[in-house]
Amino acid sequence: MKRINVFINGFGRIGRALMRRLLEDDRFEIVGINDIYRREQFAYLLQFDSVYGRLRYGVEQKNDRIMVADRIIPLFNEEKVESKALYDLDIDILFQCTGIHLTCRANQPFLDSGVKKIIVSAPPLDDMPMFIGSINDDQYQGERIVSAASCSANAIAPVLKLLNEYAGVEAAGVSMIHSYTAEQKLLDVLVNTSELLRCRSASSNILPLSSSATVTVEKLLPQLDGRIQTHSIRVPVPAGTLYDFSMQLIQSIHAEDLNKIFEHAAHNEYKELLAVTENVLASSDIIGDLHGITIEKKRTVNVGGKFVRLMGWQDNEVGYVSQMIKLALRLMEMKN
Repeated sequence: MKRINVFINGFGRIGRALMRRLLEDDRFEIVGINDIYRREQFAYLLQFDSVYGRLRYGVEQKNDRIMVADRIIPLFNEEKVESKALYDLDIDILFQCTGIHLTCRANQPFLDSGVKKIIVSAPPLDDMPMFIGSINDDQYQGERIVSAASCSANAIAPVLKLLNEYAGVEAAGVSMIHSYTAEQKLLDVLVNTSELLRCRSASSNILPLSSSATVTVEKLLPQLDGRIQTHSIRVPVPAGTLYDFSMQLIQSIHAEDLNKIFEHAAHNEYKELLAVTENVLASSDIIGDLHGITIEKKRTVNVGGKFVRLMGWQDNEVGYVSQMIKLALRLMEMKN
């Protein structure tokens, strides 16, 4: 079977987490990486990671190549790599991990340069279609530019879709107790933002911040439009997110029955997207987990007949890129 040729544009936290996962998957061939920082940092930051530890493969960089896991991968160092001739690389999927190419128009030059399909690792700023495997990927019609939504949407959407199917969701509030991210600052500094808390130190504070997850999930699950509210509470840990769901349901459902629904889905239609655990977890326990969300059974409770609370965990980097890979396989099922 021919490997799927992939190119990673943007080698930050998500790009490198994706690279680590792709190195373990023989279905993919990494044909190029692009970012604008110094090339020796490509190899260094791939091999050594403060969250995930040292890569089990040796990594060597020479000029415009990186050698890792018996692979020789071309490196690009271009602000506009799409202006180069990418045809020779025969790219099936370009993973757009820059965080700045968030519209179809911004991604069109990559298609013009020979890329077959593009997956954007963030919610779009236009009407670019968004897909999550097992949630709405059955609606994929061969679009060449798609978004994998956000890490948070990949955790929230499966829970809300299941509950709405079995009991109906009247209203849902989701608190995302989220690790700090790369755009936050270590110390209090001036930042070009209207949200003042983004000026504050990520390492010293718990910071309730706005989130795009509400809009993103409502686009994925339009049947719940106007019934979802989310917010992101950033905390001083480098990875791992806890999702705290408070939901008013239309029909009563017992917590034990709800957990059975999750367990059945985890072994069937939501396999690889959702998991269920008997354990009680700390944030470090979820590091390296590949699922979109892992539900803690012991945290699922009824507060009155139709009001339920539950909690789930996600590695917001590895869990997210694992769902991006799943989406890439779905896109390649349709060759047009």
